[in-house]
Amino acid sequence: MIPAQKASTGGSAPDAFQQEAERLQDLMQDKGELLLRVQTLRQVQPEAVQGLSDWRTKLNDQVRDYQEEMGSLNTTLKTEVSQLRSEFNQLRDTLRQQMELTVSLANGEKKTDAASTVPQKQF
Repeated sequence: MIPAQKASTGGSAPDAFQQEAERLQDLMQDKGELLLRVQTLRQVQPEAVQGLSDWRTKLNDQVRDYQEEMGSLNTTLKTEVSQLRSEFNQLRDTLRQQMELTVSLANGEKKTDAASTVPQKQF
């Protein structure tokens, strides 16, 4: 039963008014606390938004810096890989030439050996 009903059902009027006054006082206190919270949130919100904006700006700057650094590293890596490929091709060509020379020398020695083993006619 709400206090107003108690008063109409036989409770004393001063008690009912006292309870209503206390209830009204509690509600006013709650209202004051809620208004204070709202004011605090209104003050904190711009600061929080600014803080988030600053954080986002710093993060974007870091991302941009890292992207630039990665681009630079990528370019350097491509250059080094290209140089290594070129050096590898030069080494491969040099090795082929040496092998061809070795084969030709070995074939030349075999021809020389074969020529020296052919019996020569004596006159």
